[in-house]
Amino acid sequence: MVYKQILIINSELDMGKGKIVGQECHGMVYYMDELLLYLEGKAPENKELYEKFKIWRGEDGGLMKKIVLKAKEAEMDRILRELTTRDIEAFVVHDRGLTQVKENSFTCIVIEPLPEAQCDELSRHLKLL
Repeated sequence: MVYKQILIINSELDMGKGKIVGQECHGMVYYMDELLLYLEGKAPENKELYEKFKIWRGEDGGLMKKIVLKAKEAEMDRILRELTTRDIEAFVVHDRGLTQVKENSFTCIVIEPLPEAQCDELSRHLKLL
């Protein structure tokens, strides 16, 4: 089974390329923090998250497929609700407002690696960034 990870950026914010990359990096750090907590024995509930990561990391010689998409904030909210009902982990980033966007702006979502078919089902209506 092929796994893929989805990253979604808020297309309504006027963020430059560097800002977008920084926001996605924040989301990936949140995701990695959860994996580290599991490895340190502090979050046994993250075992499934870690197992999906191991599959994703090991595929295709460590290619770790990911796709960066864009959506309006209302659609991002809808996707988060759907992820919650499906018990899928998502890592949400809200900006501190120090540079290009207002404080607490909802900038991006990083979704745990999922089977590619499930990723496509969740995101096929979104456009590439």
